[in-house]
Amino acid sequence: MTLLRRLLFGIIAGLPGGAIVAVVTKPPWIPWAAHTVVLGAVLGLLFGEHRQSNCSAFSLGLLIGLLDWVTWTLTLAPVLEGKTPSWTIAVAVSRFPELVGAALFGAIAGLACHALSTWRPPRPAPQRAKPT
Repeated sequence: MTLLRRLLFGIIAGLPGGAIVAVVTKPPWIPWAAHTVVLGAVLGLLFGEHRQSNCSAFSLGLLIGLLDWVTWTLTLAPVLEGKTPSWTIAVAVSRFPELVGAALFGAIAGLACHALSTWRPPRPAPQRAKPT
């Protein structure tokens, strides 16, 4: 599978999870859409040529969601707001809804990426010669 195809599969796989989380948590739409595309692309690159089971695809997606929560919600978002990042229990508890959203997004995107990478179009049945 080419690099471009893996990226495209990842982006497409990220859309259902991103849409579900957007409906439930109602984040700002444009930043969330960009965030979804980037995470989907990362997931597509990580899947690559590897054949995964549903469980490992779910787990990989969940892990990406958790890593996203730590890097984006607890680290980069505060820096962009001009604050110092903090990884204390109090801050983590206050950002718990984002954790649930990130985990949900990752799990759905991982399963969708698995489905896209293993899907093959149906082949037409071979034509049999008719007896004369």
